[in-house]
Amino acid sequence: KVCDYSKCTECEEGYKLNNKGECEKAGCPAKTIEVTAGGKKLCVTQYNMGDQSEFPLTGANTVYTNGTKCSSSSACCWKGATSDGCNASNGGYSGCNRTVCNHAGADIVCSNLKYDNKNWRLPTVDELAYFASYSKNKGSTGLMLCDTYAGYGSAQCLMSENGCNGAYEKDCNPNRVWSSNLGSGNYAYSYGLGKGSWEKNSYSRKRARSVRCVTEFKE
Repeated sequence: KVCDYSKCTECEEGYKLNNKGECEKAGCPAKTIEVTAGGKKLCVTQYNMGDQSEFPLTGANTVYTNGTKCSSSSACCWKGATSDGCNASNGGYSGCNRTVCNHAGADIVCSNLKYDNKNWRLPTVDELAYFASYSKNKGSTGLMLCDTYAGYGSAQCLMSENGCNGAYEKDCNPNRVWSSNLGSGNYAYSYGLGKGSWEKNSYSRKRARSVRCVTEFKE
C-alpha cells in the first residue's frame, strides 16, 4: 500500500509486513487449512504431497504404484491408485489416486516445500492428534483425510498390500499420515482413520503413508 525505496511500510488489508519490508498474505495460504493444535496455530496442506502442483515431491524419487521398483532405503513417493477399494465422493479428490511416501520421502518433500515462501515440515505426533476433527464431515473444505471404511465423514481409502512396489510389504496405506516422531529401530509414528477412530501407531519407516506438511500460522 505504501512503499519507499523498494521497501514497504504499510500493507493493504489482508496482507502483513514482514521483516524484509515486503507485504505477504496474512493467515494460511490457499489449499491449506488453519488448525489449532494444543494452543498452537498451524497451516496444514489439504492434499497429500504430490497431489497438487503447489505441493511437489522435491527431493524424493517418484515412482508409480505398479511401475519401477523403488529402493526401500531411498526417499520414495508413489503416485497412482493406492486403494483396493474407495469412495472419495465427499472429498476434493477425483477417485482415490492419492500419493503416498515412505518416511524418508515424507521428511524431504516437506522440508523442501517452498509454497507461499514459508518454512514447511512434517507435523509432530502431538499436532497430528488434532487433525481428524478438521476433516470430519467437511468434504473438500477440510483436510480430506481418508478412512478405511468412510466411518468418520471422510472419503474411504482402503489399504493395498500390493500397491507400492519397493515399500515394505508393498504397503500403500493412504488412511495413515506420517509424523516427524521416530520410534525405536526403523519405526516412526503415524495417525490413521480406521472405522471412524483416529489412532496413533508406529510402523516401519519403509512403508508408504500419506504426507501432510505444516507451517506456523502467522497473523
